[in-house]
Amino acid sequence: MGRTKRKQPEEPAENTSGAEKLVKRRRRTIKKDPKAPKKALSAFVFFGQHMRPKLLKDKPNLTFIEVGAELGRLWQNLSDTAKKPYDKQAAQDKERFDRESANYTPDPEFLKQQALAKTKRLKKDPAKPKRSRSGYLVFCDNHRPALQKKHADKKMTEIAGMLAEMWSKASNKEKEKCESVAAKEKQAYLKEMEDYTPSAEYLEAKEGLEKARKQQQENSAEAKQKKKEKIQKYKGKIKELQQDVKKIEKAIKDADKAREKLPVMKGDLEKTEQKLEQLK
Repeated sequence: MGRTKRKQPEEPAENTSGAEKLVKRRRRTIKKDPKAPKKALSAFVFFGQHMRPKLLKDKPNLTFIEVGAELGRLWQNLSDTAKKPYDKQAAQDKERFDRESANYTPDPEFLKQQALAKTKRLKKDPAKPKRSRSGYLVFCDNHRPALQKKHADKKMTEIAGMLAEMWSKASNKEKEKCESVAAKEKQAYLKEMEDYTPSAEYLEAKEGLEKARKQQQENSAEAKQKKKEKIQKYKGKIKELQQDVKKIEKAIKDADKAREKLPVMKGDLEKTEQKLEQLK
């Protein structure tokens, strides 16, 4: 059975070059404001947090994807009564999120970083060979159409859970067959990669992106340098003030010493005046 090709979203009709189309906005790399309220979790997530340790204890060899699929299957088979505790946790967490969101003000530094992070990133070159599938993905592609047709009302996560369960129960013969197909695809992929040359549009887009990033780095470096110079200027002023403070402190100490000597000097002056009186 041929490899299922994922349907890509249609691009809007624009008067852009091939290189420009290979560059898209970066969104996933924008970090979340650390001061922002933590998003409310769903009932299924609370269920997953509760069940994942138990599931891994019973089946430690499950992969991350298989664990997710198994949790989806268990959740689907859970009764409404059994789901109530998790629904309650989700409702309470939503109240917490709404309460915190009402008093939330985005951090100015985060907004600044968010604006800088909205640079562009390079899309995959359409001319680049598609990666080969694993044996498990070959198995899924073989059985997914029939499952989707039979269970048209099921979600993709539920179908994934069914496929994971079918894979765990599949015969060694079928698994070996899928692994054999995957091995052949990998060899074909490696051969295509040897003959692969990036398209002119991709290279143009890559060069343009590198220039844009370099410019951004230079702008950032210039801003850092100005900030550094400003800090050095303040440090210089602080040093001058510290020197002035030391001078004042020394003057105060000298004044205190003079004040301590004043009675002695006054006594010496009185003695001198008495001697002068006697000489008259």
